[in-house]
Amino acid sequence: MRAFNEEIRQRTIALGGHAAAAIAAQTSTPPRAASPGGTSAAPSTLPHVDTLTRSSPRATADRPGASLVEPSPATPTEAPEVAIQNHEDGSSEKGPRISFEVLKDIKSKEILDTRIRNNPSEYGSQYYELKHINRWNGRHVSEYLKHREICKSAWLDQVPKEVSTRNLAMHGTNLHAVLLAMKMGGQLLPVGNLLKRGGTLVTGESGARLLNMRRVSAVNISGGVNIDKAFETTRGYAWSAAHGCVKINNGRPSQVPIVVIGDGMDTQKLRERFNLAPDVGLRPNSEVKGEIAFKRLNIRGLLCQEADVDYVRQILKEEKFNLTVNTFESLDEQVKQKPLLRHMCAKATQQRRQLLETLMGVPLPDYPDGSETDSKESTSSGDEDGF
Repeated sequence: MRAFNEEIRQRTIALGGHAAAAIAAQTSTPPRAASPGGTSAAPSTLPHVDTLTRSSPRATADRPGASLVEPSPATPTEAPEVAIQNHEDGSSEKGPRISFEVLKDIKSKEILDTRIRNNPSEYGSQYYELKHINRWNGRHVSEYLKHREICKSAWLDQVPKEVSTRNLAMHGTNLHAVLLAMKMGGQLLPVGNLLKRGGTLVTGESGARLLNMRRVSAVNISGGVNIDKAFETTRGYAWSAAHGCVKINNGRPSQVPIVVIGDGMDTQKLRERFNLAPDVGLRPNSEVKGEIAFKRLNIRGLLCQEADVDYVRQILKEEKFNLTVNTFESLDEQVKQKPLLRHMCAKATQQRRQLLETLMGVPLPDYPDGSETDSKESTSSGDEDGF
């Protein structure tokens, strides 16, 4: 009996050796080559700012009157350089991963929003968590960038050569946010899209909301008709973004208030009576007159304080960003010199066009005649859930 047991033990050892050898042979096989297209590389480093941070605050977020405390210096935490498995082609890469952890700290405080109250989430929105966070959290940033290149709304990520005068709007932020936005393609992005590109918030409102997770809020200027009111509103938000709502202090760029003027892009269509009113975007229920939300806001021109204009132009020149810069003071003066901006006549149309061309540094030969109106009722369509 003892001899029989010894024979069984020897056979087991032999079998184990053969299995180990097979496994070793399998693991020594050269890995499968990556697909020819590969995936996008991690963003290059911007000399003056951290490329892993970028702001997309709402124009209505950085409320004037916020506590103007001196922001405490903070160092952005870079995503770890770790190899992860690419979900699409099975290749292993290094680079930053998508993280939504910041949303847990700035999640929406909108307790009156029925969807948030009835569907709580540690990220602020159960809907957004189920549809976006669960899909992308922890995956490679380059995966999302590759996805954006082939998805049906990829056109949103390309800044058109032509300016959409109907969808012109203003947005208050700071210079740090603008530099990072230019580095990421020249558009202000919604919070959710920003995070999926590996960024984080450098300024902006205290809570992530259903609106700003998927859209950038601005104040519509109606082709220049409401430019004085829009400027007055967004200048207050710009001041707050540079002094009261700074999340990451990058020195002087973080403390220079900027009003962006640009044209919005969206998948949702709008049809309003006035032919200078926006034809895309979302009209949120807001106490801010003229508020409009877009999925992208193309940066066409900047406004800053007279004291900062030389510094802003120098930084833009160093970074090779071609943007026209005007001052808050000069816009105030130009509005005073053009008293017909709000009128619907040929001379008023000429004044508005001249002002907008000055602010953006581009000709607007197709600027519409504001004396005409559209008799169709205001409607919206094209977005599955409004957010």
